[in-house]
Amino acid sequence: MNGKDIVVEAVEKVRDILGSIKSDGHLDGDAILEEVEKAVALIDGLKNRPTLRTKNGTSLAIPVQEACTYLEEAWEDAEGTDDLDDVKEKLEEFVGAANTLNNRMKQKTVIMT
Repeated sequence: MNGKDIVVEAVEKVRDILGSIKSDGHLDGDAILEEVEKAVALIDGLKNRPTLRTKNGTSLAIPVQEACTYLEEAWEDAEGTDDLDDVKEKLEEFVGAANTLNNRMKQKTVIMT
C-alpha cells in the first residue's frame, strides 16, 4: 500500500463517518464538521501527486491513516450516544494530520523518469 492508497482509503472512511454523524444529527452546526470537509477535500486533491507513490510519500500519509483509524474507533464507541467529546477530538486530529500532509507535500517535488 502506497501513500495514494492510504489517502484514498482515508478519504472514503472519513466521508462515511461524516455522513453517519450528520444523519444522526450529531454536531449540527459545529464548525469542526466544516473543517473536516475542507480537510477531506484538501487531501483528496493530493491523491494523484507522484510523491505519494514513493516511500517518502507513504511515510507522509501514515499520520492521516492513523488519525482516520482513531476517528473510526471513536465513532464506533460513541455511535448511538450523546457523548461525542472523543469524536470531536479525533476529528480535530484528522484535520491536523491532513493539513500537515498538505504542507509537507508543498515542499516535495518528484521527477519521474
